[in-house]
This record gives sequence, C-alpha cells and structure tokens, in this order.
Amino acid sequence: MAKKKIKHIPYKIKRKKSSAEIEKRNKIIMGLFISVIMVGSIMGIFVSQNNTVPELEYENENGEVFSFQVDQSSFYITEINDNYYNFYYHPSDLARFKNDTNEINAALSTNQAVILIDVNDINAQYIDLARLEISESFIKENIFIYGAKTTNSTSYPGLPVMNCDNATPELPFIYLRTGNNTNIELNNNCLIMEGNQYDFLRFKDLIVYTKYGVLP
Repeated sequence: MAKKKIKHIPYKIKRKKSSAEIEKRNKIIMGLFISVIMVGSIMGIFVSQNNTVPELEYENENGEVFSFQVDQSSFYITEINDNYYNFYYHPSDLARFKNDTNEINAALSTNQAVILIDVNDINAQYIDLARLEISESFIKENIFIYGAKTTNSTSYPGLPVMNCDNATPELPFIYLRTGNNTNIELNNNCLIMEGNQYDFLRFKDLIVYTKYGVLP
C-alpha cells in the first residue's frame, strides 16, 4: 500500500508531556490493561497454552488485506505503511461504526486536529488516554494531535481552553465525551463522539483505522 505524503500545517499548540502526565497516564494504562485482559482472557489463555501467536486477516471494502497478530496481552498488532500499531479491537469488531467512517474521514482530512477534554467529565482520564494514544499513532505519519480543555481549570495544566466553535477546516476538532448512548456526529468541523469509558478505546481504534484506510 503506497505511503501518502502529508504536508504539515504549523500550529502553535506544542508542548512536551510532563512527568506528572506520564505517571498519570501509566496508572490509567494499568487500569485499562486489567480491563482489557479480563475481556480478552479467553484469547490470552489460548495464546499461553499453545505458545503461539494467532494471526488474523481482515479484508476491507477496497480489497486491501491486513494481517493481524494477537500478542500475549491480547492486543491486535498490524503493519501499516511500514509501521506497527497496537489496537484493542480487530476491525471486524467495529463493524457497527461502518456508517460513521465518512464523518471521521471528513473531520480528519488535514494533518492535524485538536482533541477536546471536559475536565469535569467522569471519564476524563480515559478520554485523555485515548488522546495520547491517538497522538502517538499519528505522529508516525506526521499527523499532529493537540489537546485542549473546554473549561478553565487547574486540571490538565498546559492545555488551552477551547471549544467546538474554534474548529476550522484546517484545524478540525474531536470532542470525546461521556454520553448515555454511543453516538458519532460531525458538526461544523467538530467531530463529537459520545459513549462510555470502554467506547473511548473503540473510538481510539476507529479513528486510527479510518485515517489509515483500514476502515475506508
């Protein structure tokens, strides 16, 4: 699959992760890791007992085939554009979001985006983890993800205060927030993705899969 060249549009929000952020992220990852292990325990037992790594293939609507391996932590690993990526879910597990990929592609038509966090959201830590993992996945292809918070707060220091009104075609926003139902909606260059704490892991995978053409 040919590697696309993406031109970077400079944007002023740039910062390094603080040690406090890294420590906090590690704690969140550990909690989510335990949850994922519980969900994927059957697969983990299979891998452990057989001392093998199962390989799964996925063919998308364009006829492109992606090979996945499942590691001993039950993460799905695949190669895209000569880089390896870890996912919580296999693409076939996200089939119910098939009708949402057009909106995601429209929101991520540039090489940069801002992910909004409501610091008062009950799942703010999971949302921030999704933001960090999306950023790490996209930086390999020179796609830049920035963070912002919807209200002024001492939480998440260093993040500017912004909202969907600040979104533009050149700098789209992704607003991850907790909702009673799982829902994805594009509104004036702001992609709103609502769900529960486990949906944010799905959203992370869905965004990366869609941007990289696994889910066209």
